[in-house]
Amino acid sequence: MPGKGWFVMFSLEALPIFLKLLDGKSEEEHRLVARRSCFYAMLLMFFFLLFGTLILRIFGVPLSMVRIVGGIILMRIGFELFSPLFLGSIHCRQQPDRES
Repeated sequence: MPGKGWFVMFSLEALPIFLKLLDGKSEEEHRLVARRSCFYAMLLMFFFLLFGTLILRIFGVPLSMVRIVGGIILMRIGFELFSPLFLGSIHCRQQPDRES
């Protein structure tokens, strides 16, 4: 039975990182890095499309388990998007320096 794959990538969250890494570079270099990134992502998708089921069989992981865990992960991401405090990150306030 071939598996169906749904890939989730939050491109709006990755955009600031991409822009910061290429700060001060030319537009041509931005395009080159974007094309390479898309190419590597496509290679990774095709690898798991062809060999994903085989890898799961080798490790004895049923596809139903992958679906359940994937649903739990997506649910957690959804809750984090709508909660005022992000559950996966630590927020600290800077304490004023106290002189003793």
